[in-house]
Amino acid sequence: MMVSIVVLVFSLSIVVAIMAATKNTAKMLKPLKVKVNKR
Repeated sequence: MMVSIVVLVFSLSIVVAIMAATKNTAKMLKPLKVKVNKR
């Protein structure tokens, strides 16, 4: 029972980390796109 709970928490943390990473990359790419458009 405890093992399944640990696996669930681990998978959830991975999903959250992936979502946070995608959001961070999007924030980093937005200013780059703006700079390219201005040129």
